[in-house]
Amino acid sequence: MILMHLLIAIFFSIYFVESNEIISSITQTNQSLCPYVLVKPDNPYSGRIEWVQGDKCARKCISPVWTEQEWNILHILNSCAMWIGLPLDVIVIFTWGFSHKKRKQYFVLSFAIFSLMIQITMVLISFYPHEKVFCSSNAIAIGPEDGLTICNAQSFIFLYGVNGASLSWMLQALDLFIIVILRKNYSQKLKPVYLCIVFGVAFFITLTLYITKSYGYQPGSVACMVSGIYITFLIYLPVFLCLSIGAICILSVIGKIVHHNISISTKTAVSASNSASSSELYKMVKGAALFVLSFFLLAFPVVAFRYYSYAHFHNGASFPLADMKSWEECIFNYFDGDDASWRSKCGVHPPRRIPFPLAIFQSLSAHGTALLVSSTYLIQPSVWKIWREWMGGGNSYAVGIISNSNRDRPSHASAYITSA
Repeated sequence: MILMHLLIAIFFSIYFVESNEIISSITQTNQSLCPYVLVKPDNPYSGRIEWVQGDKCARKCISPVWTEQEWNILHILNSCAMWIGLPLDVIVIFTWGFSHKKRKQYFVLSFAIFSLMIQITMVLISFYPHEKVFCSSNAIAIGPEDGLTICNAQSFIFLYGVNGASLSWMLQALDLFIIVILRKNYSQKLKPVYLCIVFGVAFFITLTLYITKSYGYQPGSVACMVSGIYITFLIYLPVFLCLSIGAICILSVIGKIVHHNISISTKTAVSASNSASSSELYKMVKGAALFVLSFFLLAFPVVAFRYYSYAHFHNGASFPLADMKSWEECIFNYFDGDDASWRSKCGVHPPRRIPFPLAIFQSLSAHGTALLVSSTYLIQPSVWKIWREWMGGGNSYAVGIISNSNRDRPSHASAYITSA
């Protein structure tokens, strides 16, 4: 009996000593834990880790530049854009590929093909957790060192698609400029040259990405693309040049059409003729105006996003989305092992960062090329007419072609613009 009591006493003594040691160890560990916006790296020996406060904590692969709620908003909006955009791209390619009349507008077809490539990569990564797609570990983003991954493959396809779509838009605007302003029609004659420029230049830029090894995931984004200073030369500069050249060409075309129709209207005395002229003017200008405005919606937020980063956070070759260093210094000034100790003082995200609405606009513009295609082309009455003829059967389609051939056709330029 005495022996049993002694054993029980020894057991409880050992239990409480070990419990106290465990409690003490847990308390000490909690005091040394990183704030929840930073991490203890899974692989602390990697040279790709961005350490904060010495070798104590590191920046996350999934950046805290956006809060958890903001990340959810970005992912939901991008998922909606790509899942809606993918079938729209397929519809454009099907319509322009099988319609004899539309097939001549090969720039629309190439634009949609490049857009479809981007949408496919976005859809594929949506099936996996973002940490698995974008991160090599909790503190390391996917990069060239990780070899062939979904993320790195997306970097190449995304760059090729963006530049190919931008070149398609610019050359289509240039072709319209040659037709309307210079009164020359080289669309079919220069087709091989145009397509070689579109696919060849886009390929050369993508090849440069491989040579420079500047691809992978960029913290704060929802896709893998170009990294470092090369993003300026491989994405933003080409897009800006295409936007500028294309806008000048399209605005010149609109100005020419308006001036021409105003001149005709002033020489016409009959009000009915004036009304018809105004109606024709609206039809011709509407397509061209929608064309340039839609691409502005695509390219301008992308350029503005980069300019804001350059103007406020530019640091050497990097273009960060926020002033992370000052925010992290504030966190460690107040951090005592409890996250509540610093959140009220420093904020749940960096105070100085790119505005979140601009980030949403930029993300939707960069990944919403299919919505751009559909908003510009699929809403055109000529497209609806083709669909009605197809649904009505082959005979009605043939009758439509014959009847159209007997009518007075508008000039090549006006037909191109109103159906573009």
